[in-house]
Amino acid sequence: MKRSLLFVLLCLVVLLTGCGRIKQKLSGSSSPKPPPKDPFYTYTGSRDWYRFPLKYPYQVLMTDNWDDGSLEKYDGGNIEDPNRSSHYVMLENIIDIHLHENYVFFRKEDWTYGYLQYSTGEIRLFETEEELKRACLLGPDDFKPLEYYYKLFERGTVMYPPPDPSKKKEIRFHVISHFHGLAVKMIPEAAYSNGKRGPAVIRVISGETGGEIEIETGKLLQGNLSQEAQDWIAKWLPLHRDELLEIWETRKLKEIPPLE
Repeated sequence: MKRSLLFVLLCLVVLLTGCGRIKQKLSGSSSPKPPPKDPFYTYTGSRDWYRFPLKYPYQVLMTDNWDDGSLEKYDGGNIEDPNRSSHYVMLENIIDIHLHENYVFFRKEDWTYGYLQYSTGEIRLFETEEELKRACLLGPDDFKPLEYYYKLFERGTVMYPPPDPSKKKEIRFHVISHFHGLAVKMIPEAAYSNGKRGPAVIRVISGETGGEIEIETGKLLQGNLSQEAQDWIAKWLPLHRDELLEIWETRKLKEIPPLE
């Protein structure tokens, strides 16, 4: 009797553990397959249309040949099918471009110049290359035809890597003035936080310390700027407040005279 009872219990254990394994397999608890790789940084186009990516979600798209193309924003869809993918055309008739970490500079078919700023999506046009350089405080002087960049991408060169969501977005500030060991910086797109307009500020760097100062009030909003540095800024700021506010509003960067 005891032997029969032991045999029955053993069969129940085997049956239950076996069912457990079957249930686990059917429920899909095993490691899921990774999602397919996003083709935004891998797809070059096909047949009579060609593309290469800039910083996501921007790209350059050409049709029939590489003589001219358009700046576009990829909004989703099947990027391998130009008839079904969602592309927002921002600017057409581009013949040459120059890549920069924060911008793509371009020359149009009518020989006007301009840039697309990645962080804001803003496009500005200029009559001459000199005007473009003055507005950006940069010197993009190495324009190349679209075919040059397409061939690089076709050979596997990624212009800019896909965004890393684990890294906090870094805002780069442009230096607009130097004096008494201070570097005064500004970037107008820093005005926006979570889509809301913030106060107009300058970023002041003094050695290894720095802080953000509100332009209209001169108040230190954040940072660990020394009192001496704050005193220098307090003397300089009222002399150039209108110019600084104009830069903030228009995003037209320019150098501001230092404190004598």
